[in-house]
Amino acid sequence: MENGSDRFGFIIKSARNAKHLTREQVAATLNISIRHLGAVENEHQNPSYELLYRIVQELDISADSIFHPELSSECVTIKSCNCCQCDRQNDV
Repeated sequence: MENGSDRFGFIIKSARNAKHLTREQVAATLNISIRHLGAVENEHQNPSYELLYRIVQELDISADSIFHPELSSECVTIKSCNCCQCDRQNDV
């Protein structure tokens, strides 16, 4: 991944998939269009700060994974990591 928006889109998509949620479900919960969520996930569109906050809250994304990506690996970007058997599982 080349830049912050690339990484952020990857983090959002990974968190959504880890929770077994569709793009449609998350977009409805956030009250945004499916297209907008897709643009954030795949087209490197940066969300507003207000939407960023709602996404982080809804998907239980660790703020450190966004603001300090050097401190976290891809498998622990979600507060309740279920994507692997890492020893930081459920680390908040």
